[in-house]
Amino acid sequence: DVLANLPLLAGVLCWIVVIFYGPMVLGFPIVVSDISLHAGQGRVLSHGNHHILNTKQKPLVRFRGTGVPLLDTNNYDFRVAWQTNHELLLCFKDGTPVTNIADSSTGYF
Repeated sequence: DVLANLPLLAGVLCWIVVIFYGPMVLGFPIVVSDISLHAGQGRVLSHGNHHILNTKQKPLVRFRGTGVPLLDTNNYDFRVAWQTNHELLLCFKDGTPVTNIADSSTGYF
């Protein structure tokens, strides 16, 4: 009977949401797989899904441990725009794309 199992199903769905979206909501860092120029614009590839939504608003991010002095300021100096589940367009705080960036394959944002 479906109605008898409804509380169990609701509990399972709640745990799925907490496990998959909890780190994003709590602001846990996302591992960088690659930072490079692609078609003349800064591109950030994440190691796994980054869980950033595809909206018109570009969220502010900060980078740590990339080895690129422009990025490792420990301030929210950059915005990212959704490209795919693993790829983001790197922009300055004003929304203009970054066009000069050193390559990196390490760090967090």
